[in-house]
Amino acid sequence: MTSLPLKDIMLVAAPLIVIQLALQIAAGINLYRRPVAEIRWNNKVVWAVIIIFGELIGSIIYFVLGRVEAEEDDGNSSSD
Repeated sequence: MTSLPLKDIMLVAAPLIVIQLALQIAAGINLYRRPVAEIRWNNKVVWAVIIIFGELIGSIIYFVLGRVEAEEDDGNSSSD
């Protein structure tokens, strides 16, 4: 059985590492800027731990499940 050279391994691993870091940074910035009311379970600390320790999957879980869209006022209120 032959082993792969380190160069070949790095060619595969480097893009995955960059994608993971980019997603974690984007999730962290989004979490920081979003009000607590728009975060599921209203707990930014729990989501920060999930993003940091969950690595790639943690960031994806945050973007899919962690954010709650705020109810917007559509301006069609009928208070005459």
